Amino acid sequence: MNWKTFGTIRRTLGLTWEVDRRFVVVTAILMVVGGLIPIAMSYLFRTILDQVVHITSTTGVITGALVGFLAFRYLLDALNDLQNAFLYQYTQRLTRYKIQDHLNYELSRKISSFDADHFENPKVQDLISKIRREGMGRIPSYTNSIFFSLNYGATLIGSFIALIPFGIWIPFLAIVIAYPRYRVQRTVSVLQWGYFSWNTPLGRRMNMVTNMLQSKLTVMEARLAGNREALLARLKKFQNEIFEGVGKPLRTYMKQIWIPVLLEALFMFIVIWLKLPSVVAGAITIGGLTFLIQMSDSVLTNTSNVNGQLASLLDDSLYVEDYFELMSLSPLIKEKEPGHEFEAIIPPKIEFEHVTFKYPEGKEVIKNVSLRVLPGEHVAIVGPNGAGKTTLIKLFLRFYDPNEGRILINGIDLKDIARAHWYKFVGTLFQDFGKYSLTVKENIAFYELEKPDEVRVRMAAKLSGADEFIEKFKDGYDQQLGREFKGEELSVGQWQKLALARAFYEQAPILVLDEPTSAIDAEAEADIFENLGKVYREKTVIFISHRFSTVRHADKIIVLKDGKIIEHGTHQALMAKSGVYARMFHKQAKGYVE
Repeated sequence: MNWKTFGTIRRTLGLTWEVDRRFVVVTAILMVVGGLIPIAMSYLFRTILDQVVHITSTTGVITGALVGFLAFRYLLDALNDLQNAFLYQYTQRLTRYKIQDHLNYELSRKISSFDADHFENPKVQDLISKIRREGMGRIPSYTNSIFFSLNYGATLIGSFIALIPFGIWIPFLAIVIAYPRYRVQRTVSVLQWGYFSWNTPLGRRMNMVTNMLQSKLTVMEARLAGNREALLARLKKFQNEIFEGVGKPLRTYMKQIWIPVLLEALFMFIVIWLKLPSVVAGAITIGGLTFLIQMSDSVLTNTSNVNGQLASLLDDSLYVEDYFELMSLSPLIKEKEPGHEFEAIIPPKIEFEHVTFKYPEGKEVIKNVSLRVLPGEHVAIVGPNGAGKTTLIKLFLRFYDPNEGRILINGIDLKDIARAHWYKFVGTLFQDFGKYSLTVKENIAFYELEKPDEVRVRMAAKLSGADEFIEKFKDGYDQQLGREFKGEELSVGQWQKLALARAFYEQAPILVLDEPTSAIDAEAEADIFENLGKVYREKTVIFISHRFSTVRHADKIIVLKDGKIIEHGTHQALMAKSGVYARMFHKQAKGYVE
């Protein structure tokens, strides 16, 4: 045991106390009482045995004392059964559910507060993966190990004291003899955790391949590509590596466990051999010898049990610490307290001043970008893949902060504005939008699930063109979506229209769209942008698109390449320059003409 483990025990007990204080108190008392009952039962058995020996050697009359001892012995047995039933079958099960519910809630609360970089950080993702796979079950087990240590510790102390009259060397030697079993268990625990930590990325790769072999879309692609057997071979390789890693600690355990087993057997033989002359001489009764054997075995067993629980605590603490480590992660985006709030939620002036940004451990993605977006202006951002378009939007939404430069909103640094207040200004649609297995209405009014505005829901659906397929559903806007709940399944284009309706529903003064119509046909796209031009005429629209048929109508077009603005202006001005934008436009137009 080390101080870090003691700290983990303290934090886990604090968490359990927070979930159910009565459980902690009742369980602690029952564990101590339950640990002492076996010693009392052994002592009564000694007394009963000596009474029986005395009766058979003298009068043969069954005494009231013997009857009383027998009755009390079985009363203790009944109390022990009731205690076990209440503790293990009732209290432990119910509290385990309560703890797991609490952990699930707290984990959901924490992860839902993470910044974008947390989700893009492999170390954090490995931490989340380990907690989901092991940590959620380990913490209730960890709590049980703490209380079982108390139970076995009470029995060990009681047995130790009971052995002192037979010779103080016996309980001390028993504790020493039991130690090797703990060392074996501890070695295996460390090996298992070390493999588990190494295994997480491998496990995630195996899950990825498994999903590829079981998902409808990827199964069809794999069949067409003819690589099904290659994927199966890769899956088998990952499985074999994991199996080999799991088996290694177990093989180590089997090689070492015979040593403590032989030592414990030898100890019991020596104790009995040395005490037999005293039994023959009458210094120790038959009941006394039986009690000696039982208490010696109890010290051995409970020393091993305590050590086993300590090993289990050390083992589980490595997983439990992952949970506390995740819960202690600090926000990466620091907010000013109190953050600035504007008096009115209206389209603001937006300015990027010499903004430079790179992802952690990556190269610069945005390089010295300066631009201005006036209130109510419609701005299109274009450029090749990897130019930094989406990253520019992430900075604007303050998913990340610039490494250099600043972003101003009505002259106020974005870092000084309260994020919750800032998000009231912005409606968004990303390339990777949410597909929620909720009703149509709830998908559109996702930001107001409790009290959706029916009028706004229908208007948003009409603007995005989603109303055409929604009206065909049996339950209309109350139609359940998602096959897992026996609902309607939508096409990619229909999901995108629904996500676009969700952005329209917000009616924010700034609308940010990242490839909003990539899965929608050209005719529907034209209708959407025509609606957008009417409804959002007085609001700011910033959108990324590769379709120049929609881009050309923007008030301002910004051309990004390698993280830099290389051109900007209206469609007509950029075409007159005959630069990068003009070449891209002509190339796409040529494809349509041909």
